[in-house]
Amino acid sequence: ALLALLFRPKNALISRQITECPRPAAFPDAFVTAIGEAGSTMVQICSFVTFFYTVLQLFSSLSTLSHPLLLGFVELTGGILQLHAGRSGFVMACALLGWGGISVHCQTAAVLSGTGLPLKGYLKSKFLHGIFSAFMGFFAWNLL
Repeated sequence: ALLALLFRPKNALISRQITECPRPAAFPDAFVTAIGEAGSTMVQICSFVTFFYTVLQLFSSLSTLSHPLLLGFVELTGGILQLHAGRSGFVMACALLGWGGISVHCQTAAVLSGTGLPLKGYLKSKFLHGIFSAFMGFFAWNLL
């Protein structure tokens, strides 16, 4: 049996692989599946936004720790909307937009789940992006 596998003609292997490939789904089935998965993804993303916004509103009302940088670190929109005009607000906005917020990272993790793509490199890159954006924003303020 081992010799038969070793000396099997290449054409036999190729034809076997081709016959084992799954057939593509018909257009109506693929369309329905795509719409269903898109709707599910939208619900997940909206759920993360609602959850983190609600948690931050509760946190802000129960404590005195409501610095825009802290809020934006968790949920981008909540922090950006509380920034003041001026150089410091601009630099913090640049940093927050580069970072994205934990809520956005959870949304990304939800979309990537099941793909096998690692999230570790993405998080490191977003952290460096936030630092680089703040650095660039600090110097860009003079040009505005």
